[in-house]
Amino acid sequence: MFIILNHGAVKRDMIIDAFMPDLPVPQARNHLRVQLSHLNKIFHKSPDPTVHDVLMISRDTIALNAELQCDVMDYIDKLDQLLQKKEALDERAQQFIHLMKVYNPSSLSSFHGEWVIDLIDRIEHKLVQVMERLLGELEQEHHFLAVREILQVGKIIEPYDGYCEEKLQELHRLF
Repeated sequence: MFIILNHGAVKRDMIIDAFMPDLPVPQARNHLRVQLSHLNKIFHKSPDPTVHDVLMISRDTIALNAELQCDVMDYIDKLDQLLQKKEALDERAQQFIHLMKVYNPSSLSSFHGEWVIDLIDRIEHKLVQVMERLLGELEQEHHFLAVREILQVGKIIEPYDGYCEEKLQELHRLF
C-alpha cells in the first residue's frame, strides 16, 4: 500500500525512513533487502503467470509493475472529486455522507509508522475541507436537512471539538 500511495515507485531511503527509522542505515538497508527478497519470492510462487515481475527492484528504487488500485487511494480520489464540484450539490452531499459513514481510520491500524499518521491526517484534512465547503453551499441553498445530516456524521472529523454541535445548535435556533 505504501508503494501504491506513492504512485507506484519509491526510493529505498523512503521505505527505510517510513518503516525502519530507528535502525542504523546499514542494518535497515540489509533488513529491506531481506524483506524485498521475501516479497519477490511470494510473487514468483503465485500460480497466476501475470503476477511475476510485479516488483521491480533497482539499486535506488522499488516500483510496482502492475495496475495500481487501492481502496484508500480510491477514497482520496472521491474526496478530490467532491472538491471539484462536478456533480449537483445534493448528489455531492449524499456522497460525502456515504464517505463519512464508511470512514474508519482504525482499519489502517495494522500499518505502523509516521506515514500512516500522515495519511490519516491528510484524509481527515480533505474530509474537513469537503464538509466545510458543502455546508456553506447547502446553507446558501437552504438545504438544511442535508446540513443537519452532514453535521451529524461529521462529528468524528470536525475541525475543532464542538464544531458540529455548535452548528447544529445554530440550525436548531433557526427552526
